[in-house]
Amino acid sequence: MIVFYYTSTPFLDIALEIINILKYDVELHVMIEVTPGNAHRIGVSKLPENKTIIGFSDLLSENSLNYFTPYFEGCASFNFIIHTSDAGASFSTLKMFHKTWRFIANLHPDVIHMEAITLRSLGMIPFLFSKIKFFFTIHDPIPHSGAANWKISLPRRLFLKLPNKKSYFFYSQFAKNQVEQLYQFDRYPKYLNRMYPYSYYRLFKKGEILTKKHILFFGSIAQYKGI
Repeated sequence: MIVFYYTSTPFLDIALEIINILKYDVELHVMIEVTPGNAHRIGVSKLPENKTIIGFSDLLSENSLNYFTPYFEGCASFNFIIHTSDAGASFSTLKMFHKTWRFIANLHPDVIHMEAITLRSLGMIPFLFSKIKFFFTIHDPIPHSGAANWKISLPRRLFLKLPNKKSYFFYSQFAKNQVEQLYQFDRYPKYLNRMYPYSYYRLFKKGEILTKKHILFFGSIAQYKGI
């Protein structure tokens, strides 16, 4: 089975764990969208110019490669798709739609698994009318306060409403319950994929005893989190 797995750098912590499982059971092709604003999440200070789809070994620094290679090895392909603008709706994004579509079409996947539903992923819309089966991971059934806008609602509406064979994954029973209460997804299979400890963070363990107080914060710093 050929699986195309699409995600973005903000979801990479959990995505790495999913990738590390799938790669042993299927022919796995991974694509990660990266922008100037989130490139630092993979240890990249500046994205290369005139590049669109690039292999991980051609983008990451030697230090980052040491962290990520154990997860990327064993995949049939692993690429970053580079967006030159942080804006989801831009001329450069439109140009990438065709590149995304052409890359996937050449793979002839049996399954497309989307970890990220964004404006930048709209290049996959034509495949909703094909025989390819789609899996969607729903992180936040209800957008966070301050994040509810058309840039989030439009791609969700298109991907989740247009006809196709679909299944849905959730990382918590709470999120699964929210979707079942708010949306008419009853005719589609829904699965609970409980999150386990992220093995990736163990790579940063140094063993020394910290004497200063620290705050461990996951994700982006946003007003809805009380910061």
